[in-house]
Amino acid sequence: MGNIFIHFFAGVLFAITGFLLYCSFIYRFFTLIRHLIVKRIVVFSALFLLLIVPFVLGLLMGYNPQYLPVYILILILLTGIWVHRLVMRVRYPARQADEKLARPIKLYRPFTTFDTAYFRYKVPLTGSDAKHFRVVQISDLHLNAEFPEKNYRTVIENIIRLKPDLVFICGDLINERADPK
Repeated sequence: MGNIFIHFFAGVLFAITGFLLYCSFIYRFFTLIRHLIVKRIVVFSALFLLLIVPFVLGLLMGYNPQYLPVYILILILLTGIWVHRLVMRVRYPARQADEKLARPIKLYRPFTTFDTAYFRYKVPLTGSDAKHFRVVQISDLHLNAEFPEKNYRTVIENIIRLKPDLVFICGDLINERADPK
């Protein structure tokens, strides 16, 4: 009866130790290490040391299993697999989009709006040249063949009318269906 309890206790400690290691060590400290070799060494040694703790506790409590080398070998193999999964990055090749899955997204397109919004902010700048410095920001133009060209011309005319000293273009400039002409 006591032998079963020791097995159960060691298994529970093994699971708890692995879970705590995964939660605390990996998320907090793994991102701070930049070099791949150092990552492997640190992760392997930490995983191995923390996963062997239940068996060391079992030995200290008087439990002397005959198959402890098998447990240690399993721990080494599991630790190697976990280190490999944590450190190695899997890159999958890109595939062509499925047209059937993209149809619901296309339905959203006619209902989107094409509006311009004007916001004016005054920013105090030092220096004589900076008193009347105008900055215009254009965001998410999504140039493509589906919208009429006059909408884009209106935006450009509004920008010219504002007479900016500096123009920022940010966000999505073109869509995948942009006409290359």
